Amino acid sequence: MMIPSLGRPHSTRPRYLLIGSLALVAVLAACAATDSDSQPTAGDAELTDSAPARSTAPQRTVPGIGVPSGTYWYQWRGYLAAHEEDALYPSLTFQLARADVGEAVTEAVPTSYAAFSLVTDRGLLEAQVDYITPSPSGANHRVVSMVVTLDRPSQGLYEFTEVEYQVSDDDVPVRVAVGHWIIEVVEGASPTTLEEGHRLAGSTDFIGASTALENTSRETVTVEGLGLDLGQDTTGYIVKTAAFSEDPTSMPVPSPTASVVVRPGQTAFLELRYQSPLAQADASFVQVQPFIEYAAANRVERMALGRQIFATSFDGDADLGDYLRTLPANAVSPPMDE
Repeated sequence: MMIPSLGRPHSTRPRYLLIGSLALVAVLAACAATDSDSQPTAGDAELTDSAPARSTAPQRTVPGIGVPSGTYWYQWRGYLAAHEEDALYPSLTFQLARADVGEAVTEAVPTSYAAFSLVTDRGLLEAQVDYITPSPSGANHRVVSMVVTLDRPSQGLYEFTEVEYQVSDDDVPVRVAVGHWIIEVVEGASPTTLEEGHRLAGSTDFIGASTALENTSRETVTVEGLGLDLGQDTTGYIVKTAAFSEDPTSMPVPSPTASVVVRPGQTAFLELRYQSPLAQADASFVQVQPFIEYAAANRVERMALGRQIFATSFDGDADLGDYLRTLPANAVSPPMDE
């Protein structure tokens, strides 16, 4: 399946799928993303109110990259599903990343944030940054990835496009755009009928992933669907691979299916597929933690799968610069001494 290119032409550069909480720095040494529809971009002179003010004097661009010095926050499409009373995973985590360019490379990378919140449609949602990992600094840029954690968010649907942070208590709060995210927290605890095992990765666009689900109960269950919401009619479905009592020595050829029956003690190996009309630019950085929906006895349950991270890698400084120029203006802040 190909994702329609509604923005810039489709690129042949390699793309990678990361599973779980693997550090983004490994593949984001030169990356960026966009969400520029009807917004000022990093190439425009005027910034939005939520971005730090810049000088009106002409700014020199950084050689090789072709954008002014500053910190550029990558724009993600994200959907994260969770259960309000999950005892095993009480925290909801996701990853953000930014590129420090030019003079911003000389600034110290924060080891922590005094305050960090998601600016949601339901108000500020407090979070914390657990891990901050910079890549080795190059001559004109470095990439910094961070793991953001929400501790037991309350039931509800949250949508946000910005985060607000303070590095120290004395700092003025700063808001930056980080893409378009939806967090869905449902009531109750995560069901224990199915248990997710090994997840497989592949070099791919935002197309799909593989997972193994073990039926640890005494009931036969029927996996019926995959639930996620990235906007723009993004949907997911399941391709049945196999169901075995033990791991197969060779994987059968996948075949499309509307449902997958998993008997007690069996492990179902499933291919997950995503369909999305997202613009190619919007699909360059995606995180999904979808629900698997299944029927057991006389009930229907939803189970949140592990997080899947899709990221694109760029071919050199010029390619990175092309992408940074399409970031919304409130995703960019100048170096602190400007």
